Amino acid sequence: MNSIKKGLLKLVIVMSLGVGSFANGAVIESVTWNGSEYLLLTKTNDWFDAELEAVSLGGHLVTINDQDEQDFLWGYWGGNGSSTNNVGFSENIWIGLNDIDAEGVWVWTSGETSTYTNWASSEPNNGHGTGEHVVHIWHNRNDGTWNDINSDLISYAIVERSIQVQVSAPSSIIVFMAIIGALFIRRTSTR
Repeated sequence: MNSIKKGLLKLVIVMSLGVGSFANGAVIESVTWNGSEYLLLTKTNDWFDAELEAVSLGGHLVTINDQDEQDFLWGYWGGNGSSTNNVGFSENIWIGLNDIDAEGVWVWTSGETSTYTNWASSEPNNGHGTGEHVVHIWHNRNDGTWNDINSDLISYAIVERSIQVQVSAPSSIIVFMAIIGALFIRRTSTR
């Protein structure tokens, strides 16, 4: 069974069972920017494991929507990044772009419809004849450009998840009680 089929099978099994944290990746560092939280994962077994870990953490492999987001991520974790965990000069970094479903039709694991790309020259090329269906930020170029590659390489990964304001149960009870109280006071004062 090729690596794409094995990876898809893993995704289906894990998502149907609701099993979390299936992959080997652990969060090295997180940073927030422009309404999202980005998590840098340690090296994972493959692209599918990285996406599984991303889902278990409440996100997906990063969707890079524009040059500003690309510059932020590369400026933080790549090349001469400002993080102490900048890995871009020596290591590849998985992102969520792939053409697993249809050759040459690139989609993001998040389902977002971003049309931004940052391909290295002559990429994507489906090189090596082994089915390069997933994408990483390519350390060989030292400029943050992307390369299509087969899914079974060991790489770091960036997870993106939304920053959501969560109201804890006690706070929501207080808000509910305040609304009921206000309605009660309003009702009794109109009599």
